[in-house]
Amino acid sequence: SDITQMKIDEEKRRKRDERTISYQQALLELSRLKNTNIDETFRSICEITSGALNVERISIWLFNGEDKMECADSYDEPAKEHSIGAVLGMKKHGRFFAMLKTDEKILSTDAEKDSVLRDISESLFKPYGTNISLISRIRLHGDVIGMICLEARSRDTMEWSPEEYDFAVTVAGFITL
Repeated sequence: SDITQMKIDEEKRRKRDERTISYQQALLELSRLKNTNIDETFRSICEITSGALNVERISIWLFNGEDKMECADSYDEPAKEHSIGAVLGMKKHGRFFAMLKTDEKILSTDAEKDSVLRDISESLFKPYGTNISLISRIRLHGDVIGMICLEARSRDTMEWSPEEYDFAVTVAGFITL
């Protein structure tokens, strides 16, 4: 009936509004970070972002030269653990690197089936049981210097919302401040 549909639509709006408020609160918290220790800053960014987006893993990757990216911080929310130092090499993951340099966002609902993300799935997603990803480039003075990678095991909806993507892009901007 029309009333049932109206209630469903209202519930969707309410949930979207709650998520938007959560993102705004997280951005406020990020803006208050003291950037005195880069490692601690990366840890905080990952924890705050993971909580706001309700994702299992989040990682910050930075280019180290032209041939590889290194993980500056990776946060596993369920385990409440951070790790650093993993490496993605250009030779092994060339297609992914090329896509990262040209595409503003990389979204996937199944990394193992995605023609480009399959390239990094074995080393980035599979060990952690994640396969749903949203990747946003980190830019500094117009150059791509890295990426922020959000990973989930399962979601209510398999699609990333425009609000989630916008939030991820904004967080990537905080990394360069």
